[in-house]
Amino acid sequence: MSLSVAAWNLHGELGNPERAPYLANDIVRLDADVLVLGHSDTGALAEGAADKLISEGYHDIHRVPYDETGYREEYTHGERDALIVASRLALHHANVVRQGVRNGFMFDVFDPATNIPIQGVGTHFDDRSIVNRNAQAQAIIDKVTHEEPAFVAGDLNIMHPQTRASRALASRTFNRIGQLPMPARPRILAARLGGMTNDEALQVFAGAGFKDADMKHQPTMPARLPLFQLDRILANEQVQTSNFNVHPRGNFSDHRAISVRLHT
Repeated sequence: MSLSVAAWNLHGELGNPERAPYLANDIVRLDADVLVLGHSDTGALAEGAADKLISEGYHDIHRVPYDETGYREEYTHGERDALIVASRLALHHANVVRQGVRNGFMFDVFDPATNIPIQGVGTHFDDRSIVNRNAQAQAIIDKVTHEEPAFVAGDLNIMHPQTRASRALASRTFNRIGQLPMPARPRILAARLGGMTNDEALQVFAGAGFKDADMKHQPTMPARLPLFQLDRILANEQVQTSNFNVHPRGNFSDHRAISVRLHT
């Protein structure tokens, strides 16, 4: 039996007392050994959310505050926002690590089929700045032991340049549209999406031997009608991947969950 990993940006809803029970059920249905849940909440998990995960065998749960204190306000995701890493298998050498502008999480987990340790990295890349995303990618690569199996999972907020959405957003037509008079919020969102077509951070991972588990680059966001592949699970050359899946739309999140099996 191989190691199964899932990643899902929860849009902060695991901290919502009314929505968290439904979302927890969706999370459990992913049936992954290791869960990387970005933007899980905005201060604390709703009562009962952790209990639900524990009751389903996720006994190793870590909440990692992003802690963006000290960065310019326009780049802040929220001092209290957090990443959750939950596992049905024991996590070893588990640590909060600084990844550029915010915290992430690193750990070792053993492949159930081979008993070989795999380094895991849970992350959520900044959605506002190319420079910040590049710094986060480099920080991860600097900390990973390259001779050992490893994976990176989370919302990277980067599009592959060959996808239809990326080509459209990088086109002159889109750039002209972005220059038209419009309210501030649509203009900011358009600028952020345009910046996500810059794949320099993906090239940092590729240079270290990491490949996308989804070679089809299927879109994951927005959940209702996915257009953009922002969520990824990357694995290095010591890991084989299979059974990659973009899951059906779940409750409340604006992203779709992804999962894959890893083999050493």
